[in-house]
Amino acid sequence: MPFFDGVDFTSATLEKALLKGASFKGAKLIHADLLEAKCYEANLENATMEASRIRFAMFQDAWMQDCTGCPTDWQTGETVWQTEATERRRNGER
Repeated sequence: MPFFDGVDFTSATLEKALLKGASFKGAKLIHADLLEAKCYEANLENATMEASRIRFAMFQDAWMQDCTGCPTDWQTGETVWQTEATERRRNGER
């Protein structure tokens, strides 16, 4: 999985990029082009995503804690890790 922690992607073009599981901790995605990017399970903790183009981008199961400007309505329901934790509890596992 790619690691882009702390990278400055200001005005970068990441259109249609496959970024599954990528880490963008503390990265700057200001005015970035993320049209149709696939950011499944990406880590955007403490990232800054302001004025970025995200139409048709996918953020399923992305971690966005303390992300400035990240979409807040990107997912409904449980994330993958919440579902797994529920299953482990149900099966008596830790």
